[in-house]
Amino acid sequence: MTQRALIVGLGIGGMSAAIALKRQGWMPVIIERAAERRKGGYFIGLREEGKNAAAALEVLDIMEKRTPDHIQFWDVRKDGTRRRIADLTQETNAPIAVLRGDIEEALWHGIEGKVEVRFGTVPVAIINGATQVHVTLQSDDGQETTETYDLVIGADGVRSTVRKLIFGPDEVFFHSIGTMLCAFPLARPVAGFKAGDGLMIADVKRTLTVFPLEGRPSTALFSYRTQHPERASKKDPFPTLRHIFADLDVNGIVSKALEDLSATDDFLFDSVQMLKCLTGRKVASFSWEILPGA
Repeated sequence: MTQRALIVGLGIGGMSAAIALKRQGWMPVIIERAAERRKGGYFIGLREEGKNAAAALEVLDIMEKRTPDHIQFWDVRKDGTRRRIADLTQETNAPIAVLRGDIEEALWHGIEGKVEVRFGTVPVAIINGATQVHVTLQSDDGQETTETYDLVIGADGVRSTVRKLIFGPDEVFFHSIGTMLCAFPLARPVAGFKAGDGLMIADVKRTLTVFPLEGRPSTALFSYRTQHPERASKKDPFPTLRHIFADLDVNGIVSKALEDLSATDDFLFDSVQMLKCLTGRKVASFSWEILPGA
């Protein structure tokens, strides 16, 4: 009998798991909270492990590559002067610049028409049986059904619904490192810089980094330290960052970037968390962070 796997989350992890399980003869089903497939996303530097994984999934060759041909990276000081600094392309085995959406688009081609995907669907109960798992699913119209699977994979992010249902609330597992991130695409080039230029404005406990991309707007990444990241993650990022970076607006770079943020809903604003899952409860110990490039 063909084994069935429920994968919660249509992101990179979820689609990768579906492709791998399908190859092993499983019948994966992916459910996704959103009403449609999400696109876009922030900058990722795909290093050797990522390249090898993409190649094994047969998506590396069809994935868009965003590394500019003539990249330069600049450290911009408070007085407006700049100095050239090393960039990712100068590393040995340099990473490939991609967007999160580039990876997901390539993976989508690997599952489209081959794997069942249900949008607007979430798990509301997960019960382990002797040999199988009973999952109650709820669609966005409120209808519920209970289905049986041989495996359930939670690929639904740091604030995983699967983890909450089986192991408990986020607070049990979150270990904050006291950092907030905000990543989003810029709507226009940074004034005074060439296409392919990246830059960093760094100060104590706060940084703005702009990553250049080929064929797409550069990605801006704001980061800052805070003692209350969970409280900060519930705030509006625009006024929060405007206040924190008010005296670091070198040549208007920060304020112009924040204008672009205020005009888009395509952004990530969240705390950086390490997750520690309990052992001895049918789950391995692991940790991860919400970091562009991870």
